[in-house]
Amino acid sequence: HCSTPNKANNCHELTLNATTIAWLTIQGTNNSTGIFQGTATMTVDGQASTVLFRVTAIDGERLSPEASDQLQIQIFAQGAEPNTSLPVYSAKGTGGGVRIL
Repeated sequence: HCSTPNKANNCHELTLNATTIAWLTIQGTNNSTGIFQGTATMTVDGQASTVLFRVTAIDGERLSPEASDQLQIQIFAQGAEPNTSLPVYSAKGTGGGVRIL
């Protein structure tokens, strides 16, 4: 409801702009999963900070049987260890458009 001011409740704006990519790996069944991690400038409601992010993408066409594509982004505080820390923000979705080449 954030685009309808009279119904808006707890609405925020978040943008993430990658500044570096630290590493990329392709793995999983038929090389269906791509994971990359780096640093970014995250801006929430006009306040910018440097964060660590990790993206995991699955190309469902490479799976057998074929499945939906998946994409997950996790945002961590600067200095956090993504393998053991909880993300500050996380979003996950399914659908088309992921291609692992």
